[in-house]
Amino acid sequence: AMNFLLQLLNFVVAWAGSWKIGARFPRTVRLPMIIGYMGVGVICGKYVTGTLDPSTLDGKDPFSVGTIVTNMTLALIAMSAGCELHLPSLGRLKLRETFVQIGVMGSLMLGVGTVVFAALMLADAPLMPASLRGESMGCKWSVAWMLAVVQLAGSVIEVLAIYHETKGSGPVTQLMISTTMLLDMMVVALFAVSQTIVMSACPVEGVHVSTWGAVVSILGEVVLCVVGGLIVSGILRGILMVPTSCPAGGAFRTTLTLAIGWACYHGLITLNRSLPRWMPDALDSLRIDPLLVCMLGSMFLQHMSTRGGELRQLVHGTAPLVMPPFFTVVGANLNLDSLTSYAATIAVFFTARFVALGVGSFIASSASRHTPVVRRHLWMTLQSQSGVTLALVLQVTGGVVGQHSWAADMAAVVTGCVVINQLVGPTLCRVGVRRAGEAQDCESPDPSKASGPRGDEAAPEGRPRSETNRGWDAEFEATQRSTSFILPDLQEHWVGAIPEEQVQGPLRL
Repeated sequence: AMNFLLQLLNFVVAWAGSWKIGARFPRTVRLPMIIGYMGVGVICGKYVTGTLDPSTLDGKDPFSVGTIVTNMTLALIAMSAGCELHLPSLGRLKLRETFVQIGVMGSLMLGVGTVVFAALMLADAPLMPASLRGESMGCKWSVAWMLAVVQLAGSVIEVLAIYHETKGSGPVTQLMISTTMLLDMMVVALFAVSQTIVMSACPVEGVHVSTWGAVVSILGEVVLCVVGGLIVSGILRGILMVPTSCPAGGAFRTTLTLAIGWACYHGLITLNRSLPRWMPDALDSLRIDPLLVCMLGSMFLQHMSTRGGELRQLVHGTAPLVMPPFFTVVGANLNLDSLTSYAATIAVFFTARFVALGVGSFIASSASRHTPVVRRHLWMTLQSQSGVTLALVLQVTGGVVGQHSWAADMAAVVTGCVVINQLVGPTLCRVGVRRAGEAQDCESPDPSKASGPRGDEAAPEGRPRSETNRGWDAEFEATQRSTSFILPDLQEHWVGAIPEEQVQGPLRL
């Protein structure tokens, strides 16, 4: 196996290609950057060129480059989900409408989705791994529930990119953002519970879980995650007190935040492996979810400190630097054999999610007595899926549940759904905002009809259509432009980046 320095050199070559090739996907082939990053990963993986050495991607080695990149990025994704939304700024009415959206969509996805996924496991057709079809009835239903929870997650990053690109303003845009952010928070919390249920219903050798033990473990996990979140919040607040009067101060903040994120994630994973040795047999399923801890830490900072906006700005600036290597690792580890074997299952999973979220949003909008414009277009903006879902998938494969032989195949199925949603979700989201008349950019068909506080503003004049930002990766592109000193490029290729003042500044709906 390579030593760490050779692993790093091996990975940097792939990362450099991913950074530059993925950045051109929106304009060259009209596909998201994430697809480009994952595509480079697939090419560098074992199925094509084998450029990336297996030791570089070894998920069982906690200090391999692939594992470090993954853990660091998952912590950042969780922090992003926690710090993006400031609940008091929503107001009671908008908060209630948001909870109605989440309640109806979640009920349909978790109800209908669980039934559909369980039916696939009970069917004789090879739509699910044979090892999963051979599990007990309780195990199948618990796995179906966990998969439905994972499929419920949205994509905060993509939704915010569309918001900045279209300069959307109005009820559809507001509900799109608030629903996606709150939904992702709830999904992370619900996933921690569902994983414990699966551990109880699908026993793993050496892990003993009883019903009452599972209940106590869930309650204990909630308490420990809240305590851990408060600790992370305090650490982040200390980091944000570092002065940024010079560029080195900002870089030091970013480095410390990434290091703390990785240390928190890695430390909790290590602690979870040791907990069964310290706990009674009945509490073998007790775990501390690192995603939930990081998310709660940033959420507490956002609501209990004046520095929440600073953390959000830091996360916005850091994500485009961290996401390319993360999705490159995801692509390199993608199980293409499972993708081809379960193509029909991926289609069923995607359709179930698409219909459940679309119908649920329409029903919720009708129940909240929204206008026909909101009812017809809001559902289109809630279909995106990426980072949080992949984070949960990696939680499954890297934990106790991942010891089951069917876990890797199910992870590939969900990843396949994410790939399809990368092709459908962002485009549909952009169309929904524009058809609702809320887009303020120059591609809006009739800017004068836009609703909301900026509805009377004119669209930008004198900007050629070719220079209009057509990608849903506006924030990634803006940061890549501002950090192009890392991998220099011709500046004329960087067009359409969003203004700096739109990227920064705390989000207030």
